[in-house]
Amino acid sequence: MLPRWSLQGGSCSQGAQGGEFQSVGVRKDTYKKFSLYLDTDEMDQGDDTYLSVSNVTLGFDVDKYTSLAFGFSKSSLKNVQDAQGTMVIKGNLVVRGLGETQQDYSYTSDGYFYSRKVGSSNYTILYDKIRHSCNKKSHSHLGPHSIKKLFIL
Repeated sequence: MLPRWSLQGGSCSQGAQGGEFQSVGVRKDTYKKFSLYLDTDEMDQGDDTYLSVSNVTLGFDVDKYTSLAFGFSKSSLKNVQDAQGTMVIKGNLVVRGLGETQQDYSYTSDGYFYSRKVGSSNYTILYDKIRHSCNKKSHSHLGPHSIKKLFIL
């Protein structure tokens, strides 16, 4: 059996410590996370043939917060991509193989949502689903008396 190689838990996070003040009463915080996972294995099949299997996942998350003296807003972006591959190798030639990918992307913000999921196998799209919505009533977290608060400031 050939050696197995694996990278797990490769993750990097970055966040704004204490936030970033844009002007009086305005604060912005951004938190980012990037992940990478790779797992591969080779199995001897005999007769100078082996099976190679690989899985990789990468993704990132970004969350943004904006605070004002009279309200706040939040947005979030998430993207995860997965891939799996299998090859049968005889000598130094690939006899056959199969590759698959999946992607899950979503974005949310005050009153807005967008999502797309795509999957493929050997260059053929298996599914491509899009969802989105916009709720105009919830665009603001300022509260029912925000106009009054704005003029008092």
